Amino acid sequence: MTDYAVLILANLALHDKELLTAKEIASETHISLPTTQKILKKLNRKNLVISKQGATGGYALGEDTKNLSVANLLKKLDGDLSIT
Repeated sequence: MTDYAVLILANLALHDKELLTAKEIASETHISLPTTQKILKKLNRKNLVISKQGATGGYALGEDTKNLSVANLLKKLDGDLSIT
């Protein structure tokens, strides 16, 4: 699922600091909602995304994620998420 994780992170990067819901991310990336939710939880645990709960909540890129090289990003993802 590393490929999906990279796609989700790229989508969040396009929206900069705007919070997106899992449903919005799933719709924009054409990844099923359950898969999107699962990946977002893993990305949140790895501090690659931030999440805010509630009616105005959603997900955004973590500040440190914006400065990661692709190689370092893939190293962070490769532990849990494998390429499908």
